[in-house]
Amino acid sequence: MFRSDRCIARDTLSIRSAPLPQSAGEEAEPEDTVEDPPSHLVDHDYLGAPQPAMRPRQSRNPPPLHPGRQTPVRQMHATAAELAEDQRRLLALQEQMLLQNAHQWEAVREHLSAIEAAQRRQADALVEIATVLRDAFGGGQQPRRTQGDS
Repeated sequence: MFRSDRCIARDTLSIRSAPLPQSAGEEAEPEDTVEDPPSHLVDHDYLGAPQPAMRPRQSRNPPPLHPGRQTPVRQMHATAAELAEDQRRLLALQEQMLLQNAHQWEAVREHLSAIEAAQRRQADALVEIATVLRDAFGGGQQPRRTQGDS
């Protein structure tokens, strides 16, 4: 059976290499060093490849930025708050305008009813004048017919 790469790499690391016969001109390596295993046999995750440094956990509310350095999300929230405030002001103004319009419409209705009352009084006065004139000048006679009336 085949052994796994991890087992081979572990075994390879635990074996110290025997010193090779030295030629006369070369220096000898110290005996307490361990040779690295061949790279194709090394499982770097298993052997403890360098891990990223632990970072402190960031708080959920980052500190406020300088006003000139707003992030897009903060700009969006600031703009949304401004728009909400503008909307509240516009709704208050709309209420005032509706109330003012209601008062104006009431004034227009009163004015129109006063005009209608004045027109009725004028019509009544004209009927009374016509009655007085008829009684004074014609007495109850029918008006004469002219040629164009036939």
